[in-house]
Amino acid sequence: MSDVYKVILVDDEDQVRGRIKSFLEERDDFLVVDSANNGVDALELVETHEPDVVITDIRMPFINGIELTKHLRRDYPNIKVAFISGYDEFEYAKEAIDLNVYTYLMKPVSQDDLHAFLDKLAATLKDEHDRLYNAERLEETYKESMPLLIENRFTALLQEDMIQDDSLDALKQFGIDLTKGQHVLGIIRFKGAKDTFLLERFRIFLRNLIPTILNHYKQVHVFQMTGNMIFLVNHPELTTRRVEDDLHAMLAKTGDFEALSMDIGVSSIFDDVRELRVKFEEAERALDYGKYSNVGPLIFYEDFEREDPQIYMISNEMISQIDNAIRFGTLEHITDLFNDIRILTNANTASWMNLRFIMVNIASMVIRYAQSLSVDLSTLMDGDMIDVVMEQRDLNDFLTFVEDMIVRIREAKEKDTAQKSNKLIYEIIQYVDTNFTKPSIQMETLCETFAISVSYLSVLFKRETGMTFHKYLTKKRMEKAKELLAYSDQRVIEVAEACGYNEVYHFSHTFKKYTGVSPKEYRHD
Repeated sequence: MSDVYKVILVDDEDQVRGRIKSFLEERDDFLVVDSANNGVDALELVETHEPDVVITDIRMPFINGIELTKHLRRDYPNIKVAFISGYDEFEYAKEAIDLNVYTYLMKPVSQDDLHAFLDKLAATLKDEHDRLYNAERLEETYKESMPLLIENRFTALLQEDMIQDDSLDALKQFGIDLTKGQHVLGIIRFKGAKDTFLLERFRIFLRNLIPTILNHYKQVHVFQMTGNMIFLVNHPELTTRRVEDDLHAMLAKTGDFEALSMDIGVSSIFDDVRELRVKFEEAERALDYGKYSNVGPLIFYEDFEREDPQIYMISNEMISQIDNAIRFGTLEHITDLFNDIRILTNANTASWMNLRFIMVNIASMVIRYAQSLSVDLSTLMDGDMIDVVMEQRDLNDFLTFVEDMIVRIREAKEKDTAQKSNKLIYEIIQYVDTNFTKPSIQMETLCETFAISVSYLSVLFKRETGMTFHKYLTKKRMEKAKELLAYSDQRVIEVAEACGYNEVYHFSHTFKKYTGVSPKEYRHD
């Protein structure tokens, strides 16, 4: 984070904006990057500049300060918001508290009040930066807050097919009670981790960041398992939408580690902690799906309909490594493990039956892998997989065949995912094109109608149309407005209503911004 914090001013009075901007120009730690006279324009400026601070009036045209802040809390949760208000606007105080507004600045805003606010805000922003990004402090916090015994207990829970009361009682000895409330489990898988030291710093950073971002929940536990980081959230009542917003806020804080990236698979919400193992597998499946579907770094199990794959019991250690590589590894990793098998069998002059045992087990894993991705193997090969094994006499040829099948399975999954995504976004766009004249249509209603998350819908919409939902909706309404103004005798207020606007002033402002002229000027041109 820079030592100079970016500010956007929002007020419908030019004089107020100019006064505050002149005060801010006296400081070297805050910079006004832009300003707006209404909430609609402010949202676009926030998207462009990604400021650290928004100072906004409460009463404004189109979108007031309360509504603007709700949008910011959903899409930009890290931005600090300060309200400018008059003496008669204290009825907004409760909503401001609920929205975690940083402070009130009373009109007329004095130089002393503004500087006092900025001094306090600068200290807060610096403290947040130091707390999250100081490597030595992060490491110390990690060692103090995550004792090895507790981590081992959580790891042991994930190994139990059915969690026993004794295991839960053991956690209670550390003051951790998971028998009440609701839970959600997430798995963080790291990517681009070639620098071991940088990866370790990233892990320590997340160890501190996750409890910080999720500190409003009753319990948050973080631990590691098989190279991944696991987090478990417990609260009296959880919602997927709230968890999603918090995880997006967490992802936004990882920008300093550009050389590294991560994917987060999230289970469905569950009431009984004894389902922990099942929910862990759900999060794994979400990651597995996201790896080949290109839906972004945050994947919720609930977004995808998945069939439970058949469970195969594998005891050989080498085969277990192959199983993990087939499901999650690169082709290079798989080839390396297959070469290890070749070397091992050649060195030990393995019998034909021992080789057949290895091939049957690997074939079983390929079948399970295809099932987990809902890929029909019969469409990718002639005959049955086990029949192929029985016909094989050479291990090297069989392993080459398996590598080819893994490529085919992954390509089939990518094609199927693309088709499903295209079908879904086509239905969504058709819905918007049919209903854009309704004032009630918005991102949240689409998510509820099609039972998907905001983040997934945003990715699909931007990928298909090349623009955000808000810009697409505005374009549809404005093109309809141009048609009505040109070819009908409806009044401007009637055109506004026909295009989904409850306020004619909001419509006129948007129309002029879109076309460069007012509705009346457009009609008479």
